Amino acid sequence: MNIQDRTKFTKTAFNQKVLFAIFLFFFYSCDPGSSIGYRILNKTKSPLKVKYRFTFSVASDTLPKEMLIPPESAIILYRMRHIGYVNDIDKVNDSIYFYQLTLVQNGKQSNLNLKNKKLWKLKKENDQNATYLLIVDSNYFR
Repeated sequence: MNIQDRTKFTKTAFNQKVLFAIFLFFFYSCDPGSSIGYRILNKTKSPLKVKYRFTFSVASDTLPKEMLIPPESAIILYRMRHIGYVNDIDKVNDSIYFYQLTLVQNGKQSNLNLKNKKLWKLKKENDQNATYLLIVDSNYFR
């Protein structure tokens, strides 16, 4: 093997090691993506009108929306994608990601602060998937 062949071999081996190191860096430095849903369970005997708008959404989702939830049923209003694990996201955020959330039933509007995380239950499916659940009963409209 002459000097030119040895130099080519050394450069090729070096390039392969650098590429492998870059691959490892990107593979291990990526944050996991998480999905968190926002679900409302209507535990009352009457339909529940939900008016909502999310804070961090794509442009088409920032428009106010309305939904009717039949008695004794649940609907997922929205599912958001986050970077990081569910537990970390839950610890960092002190409230729910709604810009506006209003519950109306039989002409009465709930006066509770529905962004308060204490009203919602976090149901984890795994480290990267969860749902915040709001269980609405008749006490929300007194």
